[in-house]
Amino acid sequence: MTMNKQVRRIDATKKTKCLCLRNTVSIIIGRLGVLISRYPLYFLFVPVIVSGLLSIGLIRIQTNDDSDSLLCADRGKVFESKQFIDKTFSTNSGSFDFLRLTKLPDFPMIYIVNNRKSNILRNKFLNEIRIVDKIAKNSIFHIEGKNISYSDVCQSLDGKCSESTLIDLLNNSEHAINEILKMKYPVNMDLLTYAYKILCLNLGGVTTDDKGYILEAKAVRLLYPIDESNANNKKWSKEWTKAVYNKLRDYSFEHIKTFSEPVASTDFQIKRISQKLVPLISVAVVVVAIFSMVTNMTNNWVKSKPWLGVASVVSAGLAVATAFGLLSACGVENLLWNVCLRFLKPLDKMTITRKKMKTAL
Repeated sequence: MTMNKQVRRIDATKKTKCLCLRNTVSIIIGRLGVLISRYPLYFLFVPVIVSGLLSIGLIRIQTNDDSDSLLCADRGKVFESKQFIDKTFSTNSGSFDFLRLTKLPDFPMIYIVNNRKSNILRNKFLNEIRIVDKIAKNSIFHIEGKNISYSDVCQSLDGKCSESTLIDLLNNSEHAINEILKMKYPVNMDLLTYAYKILCLNLGGVTTDDKGYILEAKAVRLLYPIDESNANNKKWSKEWTKAVYNKLRDYSFEHIKTFSEPVASTDFQIKRISQKLVPLISVAVVVVAIFSMVTNMTNNWVKSKPWLGVASVVSAGLAVATAFGLLSACGVENLLWNVCLRFLKPLDKMTITRKKMKTAL
C-alpha cells in the first residue's frame, strides 16, 4: 500500500508540472493574441519592412560551388599535413605526378568501355578512343574575348602538354596493341634505360599472365591534368573542364561508351542540376500555397481559413529571404546545394517507390 501511494504521488507531481507548463504557455500565447488584436498593423507591416531591409543583403550574395573546400578540413593535423605535401611535392613543378594529389582532382577524367564490356585492346575500339582524345583536346571555351583550349591550361612537361601513356602509345606507334601486350602491368620498366610507363592509370579490368604481361583490359581512363599555378589558370581550367563534359555529351560512338569522372564532375553536375531546378521553385511555391489553402478549408465557411494557408507560405518566404539576406550581408557564402535540398526528399521517395515496383515485378 505504501509503494502504491508513493507512485501515485510521483504521478500527481508530474501531472502538476505539465499543467503548470501548459498553463504558462497558454497565458503567454493568449497575451500575444490580445496584443496582436489591439495593434494588428504593427505586426503586419513591421515584419515586412524588417524582412525587406534585410533582404537587400541578397545583392551581395556569394555562391561557393567548390565541393573540395566544403568537404575538406581547414585546420588541424590533416590540414597541416596537406599543406606540407602540397608545398614539398608540388604538382605544378613541370613534372606532374598523379600520386602527389592531395585533393579531389579538378581536371577531366574520361572512362571508356566497349558496348559488350569485353577486351577493349582492339583496333576498332582504340580508333574511337583516339577520337575521344581529339574531341577533349579540341574543346574550346570563350572568356574575356579569348579562345581557351587544352594547350592553354594543360600541365606542361618540357614545354609540351603531359600525355596519357596509352594515348602516347597510340599516337606514336602503328602497332600499339602489340606493344601494349608486351608490357607488364601495373608498371612497365625498361631495364636498360630505366624508363617506366604507369599503365594502371589508363587501363582497368586488366588480365595478366603468370609473368605479369598484359593479356586484355576491360576499360580505359584518359587523364587531362591541368595547371593550377595561378588564379587565372585555375578559373580557366574549371571552364575548360565544363566545356569537355558538355562536348562529350553531344557525341555517341559505335563501339564504345564514355563516362565522366563522378568525383571531378560533382561541382559541374550540382551547378547544372541547380540551374534546372531554379525555375521549378516558383512552381513549388504555387503548389504549396494551393495545398495550404485546401487543407485549411472545411465544409463550414465560418471555420474555413484559406488565407491562413497563403499567409503561412508568405511568412516562410519572408523568413528565407531575411535569413539569406542577413547571412549574405555578413559575408557568409551560399551553397548551390541549398537550391537542391527542397527537392531531394521527394526524389528519394520516388526512387524508393520505383525500386519497390521493380522488385515486385
